[in-house]
Amino acid sequence: MEASRRHRHAQLGPEDTEIDEVDALPMEANPRTAELVRKATRSARTVAAVALALAIASSVGTAVLLYRLHRAEASAVSGNQQEFVSFSEGGWREQHAVMKGAELPGHFRVYLNTIVREDLDLQSPRVGVLAVGDRVLAVERQGRRVRIEHPLRGWASLETNEGVEILRPDEESADEHAGPHESGLALMAQDPKAKSAAELIRKRAATFTEIEHKLTNIFQKMNEFVAQQDGKTVAQVLQTEEIQRVGKAVVGGALELSKRTAQEFSSQKQAAEQLLQQKITPEARDNLLRGAQRFAPEKLFGQEGTDMVNAWKDALGK
Repeated sequence: MEASRRHRHAQLGPEDTEIDEVDALPMEANPRTAELVRKATRSARTVAAVALALAIASSVGTAVLLYRLHRAEASAVSGNQQEFVSFSEGGWREQHAVMKGAELPGHFRVYLNTIVREDLDLQSPRVGVLAVGDRVLAVERQGRRVRIEHPLRGWASLETNEGVEILRPDEESADEHAGPHESGLALMAQDPKAKSAAELIRKRAATFTEIEHKLTNIFQKMNEFVAQQDGKTVAQVLQTEEIQRVGKAVVGGALELSKRTAQEFSSQKQAAEQLLQQKITPEARDNLLRGAQRFAPEKLFGQEGTDMVNAWKDALGK
């Protein structure tokens, strides 16, 4: 298993490129999508234009909901979510604070591909890459950086500059002193069905994290692009040939997603986040198992919605 892990790290390392200063890396890209993106973004100006189109088109819907949700305090859970698993606002806030200040040493789960470096300095030599789903042992924290001992030795980032979490405490190694009527995902680890449901939720949360990370980068590019437009208004920028040609699919997909499914998409991200951050009672276990399928896109949006989501990811270069 260790040999397989090292092989996977070795495969990931050479091909990955750094996309921001905290060493967060994109998930594996679709070759067809990558080719389309390369053709459509031949200059930095065009790349910025696409980013502007998506950010503006989705700013009243999907982008705002996903971008802000990470920093927003949890609101009261809707009736639909209560049927899934019920959580209190106060409990979410308390657990979120614990997540930000997790005890070390401790195990973390990777939710966004990230680079491991020899030292705290982001410019230090690269050791390797942690992939989504990897479980790491962190022993020391300095700001947003943690020193890890396994599966690689070096320093990694807990979150991006915008606050998108890269590493999160692993619930499978949660509080050993929990009472007999409390448990996290750890106490369900022996149940294959429960473990499968928990893994599905982790994967969905990782997808949400990746999209959130892309959107925060897009907002940064939007600001940079607007600042370079010599007095042009947003309306004028949206009418440019670059936007019309390159951004058509992105804008259309984002607008449709915003109109039809943004709120549902957001609420499901919140539900996934809460499941990762809360201790659940044994009584909630059956709800977890029954509700796991709700995270499947075809269940959330129908086939048409699934196609829109996939097209949107393709346009983002996912």
